[in-house]
Amino acid sequence: MERHYHPYHLVEPSPYPYLASMGALGLTGGSAMYFHSFAHGGKIAFLSLILILFNLVYENFYKVKEKSIFINIYLLRCNIYDV
Repeated sequence: MERHYHPYHLVEPSPYPYLASMGALGLTGGSAMYFHSFAHGGKIAFLSLILILFNLVYENFYKVKEKSIFINIYLLRCNIYDV
């Protein structure tokens, strides 16, 4: 497999920014509908909040790489391992 080198950093594509923005849009619209007593506004706001929380928990806690810089700094400070 040929490796391409770029003068800039390319990140891996992820669906989580799109899910978070859809959740934020749904939360905003659902809250406005709920405040103006439209049908199912509260349900839309609640489901959008669940989507945002899922996005937060899954992306930030379950997809953390073992070689994260923050984990390495913490382990180095605790003298758990040497580099």
